[in-house]
Amino acid sequence: MLAILLPTSGAHADQIDGHWCLKKPFKRLTIDGTNIITPRGSRTTGENTRHEFTYQVPSKEPGAGSFVVMDQLSDDEIHVRTGADMKSARQTKPQSWGICPPNIS
Repeated sequence: MLAILLPTSGAHADQIDGHWCLKKPFKRLTIDGTNIITPRGSRTTGENTRHEFTYQVPSKEPGAGSFVVMDQLSDDEIHVRTGADMKSARQTKPQSWGICPPNIS
């Protein structure tokens, strides 16, 4: 019997769910299905289409009402964009986020 061991990480292979980090300035977020813990620590919901997650910034956070679009590029990287509406969010320059190290979740 042949067994293949794959490394585990904060993100699940082939879907955007998981723990994502931005190095500078340090930020983290967690996606679990339609639930998200935002970089400011708020819990809210959004739309998860497996390789993309979108949500509206909660009212108690800076930029409240803005839209955030996250696209998964690989198992290790997502692009995060923010805009006043969904169309402008998709057109802004992305920030590149990676999976959080194992000790950060």
